[in-house]
Amino acid sequence: MLNIYNYECPNSYLRDWIEEKKRHQRSLTLRSLSKKLQLKSHASLSLVISGERQISKQVLPKLIELMSLGEQEALYFETLIDYRRSKTESSKVFYSKKLGDINPKKDNVFFEHTQALTAFSNPISILIIELIQLHDLTYDPLYFVSKSAIKTDKFEVTECLDTMIELGIIYYDKKNFLRTKHKNISTPDEIKSIMIQKFHKKICLIASSALDQVDFRERFFSSIALRFDLSEMSRAQEMIDQFIVKFSKEFEADPKKTSEIYQFNFQLFPITKFRASVEVQNENRLH
Repeated sequence: MLNIYNYECPNSYLRDWIEEKKRHQRSLTLRSLSKKLQLKSHASLSLVISGERQISKQVLPKLIELMSLGEQEALYFETLIDYRRSKTESSKVFYSKKLGDINPKKDNVFFEHTQALTAFSNPISILIIELIQLHDLTYDPLYFVSKSAIKTDKFEVTECLDTMIELGIIYYDKKNFLRTKHKNISTPDEIKSIMIQKFHKKICLIASSALDQVDFRERFFSSIALRFDLSEMSRAQEMIDQFIVKFSKEFEADPKKTSEIYQFNFQLFPITKFRASVEVQNENRLH
């Protein structure tokens, strides 16, 4: 069952809701859904599902009713739409905070405005947050440099610290120790964000270096090639997300036992060129 609070994009939730609905109701088509929403053409709904068009506020009441969303879920869904429609950084910040207030998973928050994405395109920012959660640390860039296995320097760490303090991601407590506002931080769909792609590229390079620099008894690399049906991508992503959460809960160590921080990556990508575009396949499946 879909959990709307795991989504940062209303279009993605709508797409996955339709896919799930089709598994139990084979007669469901894009045209029949469009009629229920009183849309003139199914083409506009197809554009929404592919992410090329925003969800219209005019169809929102009928859409909420169709998806059987509860009051709080409906408010979260509507706020996601407002967030995606935001044109200015201040409005993005406003709706981001509102989403954090609505979401019952209070230890999670996501950012998309420019400064935050710039900060989180750098793996050093993630390292800083993890270290702050482990120890009572003060503003000391050289300490973070000394504890980082990732190549960095005082100036890069200072920039990351200052940006996150300015955004309120980290703050000073009464004893002047650095604290994090949220336990976990996630980002919007990486396909939509150049900055998040930049982060993943850096992490892959760091992983490549670890193959040579880290003893094989202290790291693990594995891979598999398989035939994969692109129509199952949403379900595969959901399973991977669930596994990551389960893995994290199982192996997140007590800070009293260890201060070592590991990076856990997942990649799933094509190594052939036979596939059609995601948008075309989405549209064909729903007709």
